Amino acid sequence: MQNNWLTITKEGNDVILDSCSKEAEGEIVIPDGVTKIGLRAFYGCSGLTSVTIPSSVTWIGDYAFSGCSGMTSVTIPSSVTSIDDSAFRGCSGMTSVIIPSSVTSIDYSAFRGCSGLTSVTIPSSVTWIGKFAFYGCSGLTSVTIPSSVTSIHECAFRGCSGLTSVIIPSSVTSIDDDAFYGCSGLTSVTIPSSVTSIGKCAFAGCSGLTSVTIPSSVTSIGECAFAGCSGLTSVTIPSSVTSIGKFAFYGCSGLTSVTFNAANCNDMGSSWYPVFSGCTNLTTVTIGENVTKIPAYAFAGCRGLTSVTIPSSVTSIGKAAFSWCSFKKLLFERNLPEDKDGYSIFDDCEIEELWVNTPRKKTVISNGLQNAIEQSDGRVIYAIPALCEEDSKIPGYIRATLVNNDELIDINTKYILSVEPYELKDKYEKYQPHTGTLMTCASNGIEIRCQILVYEPHEMVVHKIAKSLTMLSQQVGGIAGLLNQIDTLFKHKME
Repeated sequence: MQNNWLTITKEGNDVILDSCSKEAEGEIVIPDGVTKIGLRAFYGCSGLTSVTIPSSVTWIGDYAFSGCSGMTSVTIPSSVTSIDDSAFRGCSGMTSVIIPSSVTSIDYSAFRGCSGLTSVTIPSSVTWIGKFAFYGCSGLTSVTIPSSVTSIHECAFRGCSGLTSVIIPSSVTSIDDDAFYGCSGLTSVTIPSSVTSIGKCAFAGCSGLTSVTIPSSVTSIGECAFAGCSGLTSVTIPSSVTSIGKFAFYGCSGLTSVTFNAANCNDMGSSWYPVFSGCTNLTTVTIGENVTKIPAYAFAGCRGLTSVTIPSSVTSIGKAAFSWCSFKKLLFERNLPEDKDGYSIFDDCEIEELWVNTPRKKTVISNGLQNAIEQSDGRVIYAIPALCEEDSKIPGYIRATLVNNDELIDINTKYILSVEPYELKDKYEKYQPHTGTLMTCASNGIEIRCQILVYEPHEMVVHKIAKSLTMLSQQVGGIAGLLNQIDTLFKHKME
């Protein structure tokens, strides 16, 4: 049967609108009684401005209205249950669409390239938003994803550059590859605690994104997941994360701080594709107290990173974990881990000061780390716990310079540097560049509590000092006797 520009056929109980003439223009009213709009029925009918679909239609086929660039409006009746692949693809003139509550799925590329679309209402009946569903809808400013949806599929909102906000419901468990890639207008996103994985490039190119909360339910962050998010200033990696893909935060030039709480992360980038590569303004990394291992290449290439504290919980650091960083200061709260597989943990770094809070046993510094320090004229500073006798009341660390009620004495010399009163619980700190020592000390005239820093410690001498400092001052003739005892030790050292 021929109806103006429309060709309609009947197959069994179905009345199918097979095609529309490419010459069709203006408004089209599909006759009541049509049950299906066939594949490519209105494909390329760029002269159409509006289409009225009757309530008898239950199915809109693949590419049914694809390329109808002049169509500005369409009403989808509540009889339709699915919008199939590319059904409205390339309808660039369409500004709004209301999807009825009868629809349960929005399939592949259904509204792809609808660049004029500014708003869309997705009903709670929809459980599936297919790949590329709204890809390239650059005019779309906001979207609410209903709680019936469990997954945001690949490229679903890719290129929606006008999108400023998105609400992801707690029903969603995964955000697939490229889901919001290139949504440059997006300023913030809250990922619900139901999400366990963030796919490759999921938020890549979201340059307007200034904050993101990654919940503790997430176990994997895909390659390039947040690459190019230049507006992002800080990020926290939760303890649940076990893997972070290559270039996950590549080019996040606004990123200044990272909190790393991933206690069991085994996989983090690679030598050629470090996770934080191109994060030129990243200056601070905080390692959580629960972290036991820092994966290989974790912070490689962070040239802006000037300081980091490695907590005492860390027992393993992977190869090249901090390679190509520009450290000014590095603090270890325990003995240094060994380099792995022949790669230096700190290869090609510019470390000025390495602070090591180490037990009495000798600390081994790898060749790679030693070279990194030497190349930048850096120095190693040890904080060695005092070797106190079991019954000693003197806790502390060996470092340098004694204080009592009357005198401050440099421990590397026998000369009195100054005389001033000193109260219990007060402390005095003095650094002597020429001797490489620093000491914090407190005394009540009976016992001395000390902390000494030694840049190049001679263990035997340090041990003797520690033993002397653990003695009660009365046992060696009071404060003066204790000072004489230390003086004797250093005379012996000099000999």
